[in-house]
Amino acid sequence: MARPVAFVTGASSGIGLATATILASSGYDLALFDLNDEPLENLARTLRQQGGKVVPVYGDVASEVDMDRAITAIRSDFGRLDAVVANAGINGVWAPIDDLTPDEWDATIRVNLRGTYLTLNRTVASPTQPWFSGGRCPMETVTILIADDEASVLLVSARARIGHRHSAERRA
Repeated sequence: MARPVAFVTGASSGIGLATATILASSGYDLALFDLNDEPLENLARTLRQQGGKVVPVYGDVASEVDMDRAITAIRSDFGRLDAVVANAGINGVWAPIDDLTPDEWDATIRVNLRGTYLTLNRTVASPTQPWFSGGRCPMETVTILIADDEASVLLVSARARIGHRHSAERRA
């Protein structure tokens, strides 16, 4: 029987690293995606020692080109996808909303929302993407529970990620 395949974004650190490690120890083959190539390659090397197939893909989660390259790698190396963990995100600048610059706001929104959108958009099952068989797992980390006036853009982007998840779940 084939091992299930999971795609984890933001895989080289924090929750993404922990999730990838747990999935590997639970028998999943993995496609790991992150902007940080050296830590990602180190994780892939470590997880391969557990016996599964691990394909690291380096790139910006908010880049259509990079995300399409990741999906091409998943199709080529695995031919299917059973689980998606849309975990990639950044804290951005911690400042009250009136102290944030538009560029600081945009940088966080780009990664946290556009990145989650592209991950789900490229993996959700549809007539053109029948190779995806499983569930989606966009991560809403505990950061959404922070009630801090200096975390305004993080809170907005985390709440919007929940909306992405609900939309993806309705398609399942």
